[in-house]
Amino acid sequence: GPRKLTTLVAAALAVSAPWSTARAQEEAGRDHRAEAALFEQACATCHTEAGEDRTPGVMMLRQLSPRAIVASLEDGVMQAEGADLTPEQRVRLAEYMTGRAYTRELLPESAFCADRGWAALDPGAVSSMGWGGNLEATGFRTAEMAGLSADDVPHRILAAFTHRVPFFQDKKAGLEAKVLGGWAVSGSVHVASGTPVNVVMANDLAPFLFNGQKRPDIVSSRVRIDHRGSFDAASDSFFDRSAFADPGPLRFGDASRTMNFVRGFSHVAENLSLFKDTWINQKFKLRFETQFANLFNRTVFCDPNRNWSAASFGRAFSQCNQPRRVQFGLRFDF
Repeated sequence: GPRKLTTLVAAALAVSAPWSTARAQEEAGRDHRAEAALFEQACATCHTEAGEDRTPGVMMLRQLSPRAIVASLEDGVMQAEGADLTPEQRVRLAEYMTGRAYTRELLPESAFCADRGWAALDPGAVSSMGWGGNLEATGFRTAEMAGLSADDVPHRILAAFTHRVPFFQDKKAGLEAKVLGGWAVSGSVHVASGTPVNVVMANDLAPFLFNGQKRPDIVSSRVRIDHRGSFDAASDSFFDRSAFADPGPLRFGDASRTMNFVRGFSHVAENLSLFKDTWINQKFKLRFETQFANLFNRTVFCDPNRNWSAASFGRAFSQCNQPRRVQFGLRFDF
């Protein structure tokens, strides 16, 4: 009971006391003048009594272990300063700075596995859900795995024109000039590819990891369903669900954040403006203009539902452009 425990503690103190006393006597009897001179030469400039902004003072160094100081001189922040010292000088300098003896702790071979399995790290085998890790900022992933920018548009055509009706342009007076002269037409056509869509699924990893989303596996690159110009948002799906598959519980899919073959709807817009200039005299001009925005009243849907786990995956529910608009304007120049 308690008496036996007290006896064991007393015996342990009795055994350790002579060792501690002998070690202290050995340290006290050692001549540290060489280490003191070495410290003044190599360390005292920065490690003063009070310490500087980025260097610890003498009192703080005394709180460290000799092993910590030696490690810093060998492969730490003080490696450049320690390169000019021999291994013995590093050890004796650490003992002088801390006032304690340096002991090496070497693990026996029995502490290691039989096959340590040391192998060079292959960056290509490392996967990361975030950015960083290399100069390309792809998180050790290839460009295909990292995905495209969400604003990537590989094909875009923008054309504009202005044409004046060649009849009665030279006449500034008379009924013909007032009614038939001064007409012109201008317009623009804008056609652009759809932007990449980030396909996700129900995230069962959220309670365990930091990832904000989970993506499915890719089965086929034929993701978009070809409706041959007769897409009906009320009943048709824009994406093929069978092009993806569930990677399984608590597993990441191999789909990248964005893929070139998974894009939303293309953007098409035609605008037309018809106007007539009427010269009242040489100083004053009146312009009447009619503008048609989305001339053919095309419907451009927003990106379809990108949640593969949802029953409505690939369906479009909203329009992202404005219906055809017609407006009239009158301008007086003077």
